[in-house]
Amino acid sequence: MTIKDIRFTGYTTLANCESEPIHVPGTIQPYGVLLAINNQTFNIDFCSSNTMDFFGLEVKAVLGKKLEDIFGNEECENIKRYIKENTSEQFYILTYKLGAFSISFYQQDDLLILEIEPSPDKTLSLPDLYQQSRNFISYLDSRPGLQTLCTLVADEIREITGYDRVMVYRFDKEYNGEVYAESLNDNIESFLGLNYPHTDISPQARALFVRNLLRMIPDVNYEPVPVVTLLQNASNQSVDMSSGGLRSVSPIHIEYLKNMGVGATLTVSLIHNQKLWGLIACHHYSSKIIPPYTRLSIKLHAHFLTSQISNLETAKEYESTLCINEKLNLIINELNKSSFDYTKDNKQLYECLNADGLAIITEKEIYISGKTPGKQQIIDLVNWLDTKTDSDNFVTSRLEGHYPGAIAIKDTASGVFFHSLYKASKQGVLWFRGESEKIITWAGDPEKAIELSQDSLMPRKSFAQWKQVVANTSADWAKWEIDAGVRLATNIQNNLFLIYITREEEKYRLQTQQLQKANEELVNFNFIFSHDLQEPIRKIRVFSNMLLSDNSQEYNKNELLEKINVSALRASKQISDLLKLATISDLSEAIAEVNLDSCLDRIKADFELIIAEKQAAITYGSLGTIKGIPLQIEQLVTNLIGNSLKFSRIKNPHIEISVGNSSPQEIEENTPLNPQLKYVCILVKDNGIGFEQKFAGQIFGIFYRLNHRNSFEGSGIGLAICKKIVDNHNGYIVAKSQKGEGAAFYVYLPQ
Repeated sequence: MTIKDIRFTGYTTLANCESEPIHVPGTIQPYGVLLAINNQTFNIDFCSSNTMDFFGLEVKAVLGKKLEDIFGNEECENIKRYIKENTSEQFYILTYKLGAFSISFYQQDDLLILEIEPSPDKTLSLPDLYQQSRNFISYLDSRPGLQTLCTLVADEIREITGYDRVMVYRFDKEYNGEVYAESLNDNIESFLGLNYPHTDISPQARALFVRNLLRMIPDVNYEPVPVVTLLQNASNQSVDMSSGGLRSVSPIHIEYLKNMGVGATLTVSLIHNQKLWGLIACHHYSSKIIPPYTRLSIKLHAHFLTSQISNLETAKEYESTLCINEKLNLIINELNKSSFDYTKDNKQLYECLNADGLAIITEKEIYISGKTPGKQQIIDLVNWLDTKTDSDNFVTSRLEGHYPGAIAIKDTASGVFFHSLYKASKQGVLWFRGESEKIITWAGDPEKAIELSQDSLMPRKSFAQWKQVVANTSADWAKWEIDAGVRLATNIQNNLFLIYITREEEKYRLQTQQLQKANEELVNFNFIFSHDLQEPIRKIRVFSNMLLSDNSQEYNKNELLEKINVSALRASKQISDLLKLATISDLSEAIAEVNLDSCLDRIKADFELIIAEKQAAITYGSLGTIKGIPLQIEQLVTNLIGNSLKFSRIKNPHIEISVGNSSPQEIEENTPLNPQLKYVCILVKDNGIGFEQKFAGQIFGIFYRLNHRNSFEGSGIGLAICKKIVDNHNGYIVAKSQKGEGAAFYVYLPQ
């Protein structure tokens, strides 16, 4: 019978510690005995080599035997019943020979693994531990903060266990750890607030902490006890000890503890949301063993603490969410009833997320508020985001770790939160947080977690405080801040969409109005072509027929040709004026400053012969400048002056021109315009023939005449052109007159 030792014999250093098989070391700690029983045969296939120390039996008397061969039929049946009816969290007390032992168990593949250790002192009874647990629950009832609660737990555990130091150790997102709470004996240096790099606990060790919540090392100077078997094809992989407590410890970790001066430890996992939130780490500076029921009580304390972590963090999240939502509701109410100017200029939009600044990126513009990078820097960042993420959100408190251009904008954008408004459009809302330097106190230099010793890599020996200044970072974005940002961005998106819809509706409304005007003009054109233009064309046709008739010699050909020429000129003039009216557009030119004095000089030059012929006088002071489409304003004034000259009918006609600001009362009384806006009034007044006031609205119609066409030259379209130009400028034109006493034209244009 050959007994095989299955201990792991590979050489492990920090260089390969992340692949170290710590769950299958093939050895155990010597404070107990391991028996691995085949589930099918109930034979003992594996055992630790220290059976003599506990049972007085050599391993050859144990291996291959059934459990009843060792402990007897009655105890064996009791053990089987216990395993069937209980969980691995409970213990079975075995009486063997003259001793008492505690048995715990776990299933691993085809093996039932029993861990057996001496029973605790009979003077330690459950009621005492129960009372201690009641005391702990009473602490919870006082509803302390999380850090205070962790300190109470540490105090309670140190009272129960007698360890020199009990720490509550909390992980960050990268699994760097911080001593968050601590309870310690007098004359021991405090570790409170110290940080430890993630390299101190390997990934596979963290995975084991999630799977197996409690781990005890009674003596860091122990000699590992090998696990042995009669199965010659077995190896350390044959017995997975992930769920056990006796499992031997990585030599790297033992070296680490020795470097800290620690003699014994007990570690309990704190699991929150199925993740390793932290650890309860108990240190003693000499060897120390804790009996099973005390360990179970400590595990119960850890369960209580993790439940309170959930409660306290949920309560904090609820309070923070409630607070931020109250602010958010007020802002959203304003968003829903205000213009976009409220959105782009309101500092509450970033202060409610505890941000320093905000940028709203739309299709045509970037609106910024607060402390932000420059617009081009924001464009560069958004372009990068568009290529690097398919998500609606991008959140980081350390932009330097993601974006190549982060250093240049660290003062305003070390942290950013982006929410897209439209997929693949580069439109969105960006919140910014500037750099917030912080100092982290490490237990030793984290860059020297690995040290070279005799050509091997070993854990560091120095745990002296080492301070690190962390730059280019901002405060972390809390979940409730991100949720609020998403909600706020959605409302900004709705606000922008509403603005877009409103603008489109206004555009279509204006287009509808323009179409209605165009339709009205088409009706007028139809009337003109069917009536006004028919007359000169009919005359041309009649006179032409007379010339072409057989008795054409009876007519004066020159007189007929003259009449044909006059009719043709009249038709040509009417068509030309129609084209002028049709081509007037409010989109033809941009609004600009128009110098009316220069404009009048050019108009007087154009009318020089008529003014001289009629000996007319045009008087005006300094008219200054107004805003308008230059060519159209000049055409407007030209037509008004031309109209006054045409309808003078007296010697020495007089035309007065003036420009002045209109009062709200004047606007309200004389126009349908908004009196809250500012308007300038151009007044053109003459002493001509005038007209009856009841026709004041009709004279601006196309080809509308108050006098017979033979009485005055012209097509009757000049004032219609004036009205269209004024309409293009969102203004208003009105005429006041009495027959025989001249007319006054008031033109109101927005300033």
